[in-house]
Amino acid sequence: MMATLCLALSGCERQAELGEVAGTVTLAGRPLSGVQVVFLPEPVPNQDSPPRSTAITDDAGRYRLLCDDGAPGAAVGPHIVVILDLTLDAPVVAKGSDAENVPSPRAKPRLKSVYQSAATSPLRKSVKLGEQTIDLQLEAP
Repeated sequence: MMATLCLALSGCERQAELGEVAGTVTLAGRPLSGVQVVFLPEPVPNQDSPPRSTAITDDAGRYRLLCDDGAPGAAVGPHIVVILDLTLDAPVVAKGSDAENVPSPRAKPRLKSVYQSAATSPLRKSVKLGEQTIDLQLEAP
C-alpha cells in the first residue's frame, strides 16, 4: 500500500537491478577497437523497459558497460547486443601533396551488417547480478 502511494504521489520509480559487465570484442579472433557495444534489454510485455547500456572498445577490444543514466553495468536479464562500427563515420585522410584535392574514400565496413541492428543481431546475452565477463566473438564479413 505504501509503495503504491509513493508511486502515485512522488513519481518514485523502481530501479533496474544491474550487473557489472566487461569483456572483449574480437573479429575473426583479433581484438576489435573503435566499436560501440550496445546491450538492449529484451522487452517484457506489460513492463517498462530497463535502460540500455553502452561502451566503446579500446585498442585491445575491451569494453565496460555503462547505463544511459551513467550507472555502471547493465540491467539484469536477457539482452540483444548490437555492435556499431564507429570507424565508418571517421574521416579518411588522403595522403600526398595534393591531399586537399583528392576526395576521401569511404572506409570499408569491418562488420557484417547483421550485428548493427537489433532486428537482425544474432548476439543474445544474459546479464546476472554481480561482476561478469561477456566476451563477444564476431565473424568477419
